[in-house]
Amino acid sequence: MLPDPWLFVQVACLRRASNSSGIDERGHWHNQMHHTERPRDRAPSFTSRLVAGGGQMDEAPCVARILLLTGAPGVGKTTLMSRALAALRERRLGGFTTGEVREGGRRVGFRIVPHRGSERIMAHVERRGLPRVGRYGVNVKAIDEVARDSLALDPQVEIYLVDEIGKMECYSQQFVLHMRELFASEKTIVATIGRSSGGFIAAARSRPDAELWEVTPSNREALVERVLTWLGKDS
Repeated sequence: MLPDPWLFVQVACLRRASNSSGIDERGHWHNQMHHTERPRDRAPSFTSRLVAGGGQMDEAPCVARILLLTGAPGVGKTTLMSRALAALRERRLGGFTTGEVREGGRRVGFRIVPHRGSERIMAHVERRGLPRVGRYGVNVKAIDEVARDSLALDPQVEIYLVDEIGKMECYSQQFVLHMRELFASEKTIVATIGRSSGGFIAAARSRPDAELWEVTPSNREALVERVLTWLGKDS
């Protein structure tokens, strides 16, 4: 179910041929487009891109199994994901969320919290050396550890909820590797993603097998229900 306040334009659905193929983030063709596994009760939806000026929707449906939530920093993407996570606790989930570390009312870092397992400090102002995002030193080892545990392909996992595909996370080769494997699999993925960047973030945003929804202050409350509907769960 597409968010009805918005206008979308259809992205071409690559149809399965004998050599069914998709495009990875480096522009290489590889087998990945025949998706048979999806959450129960999922109806076919339109793989679509959000466009600022509007557009027309082609009537040829395809089943999208990747939902990407984008928006300006601080708009509420993490809050949206946390509420979706709470509603899906009875399901077998993979992935993680992120959150702020605050001291004396001031943000000093970020933590990464797997759905199962212990949280870690992902970045902190007092962490020295590289890599850095703004004033925060990034703890790549912590992201590696969470990625290996929470993003590994698991036949028992129904849905991967990932918050987020961002600059800090992409310093981790383990994170990028496991996200590539998930994208190439038949798993259902809901992830928040940076609004503008290059490399892996840009490649993920432009995938033809993903829907890209923008979170805004005016729609973020309604989007929780829409995400659950997209996943085939009555809220």
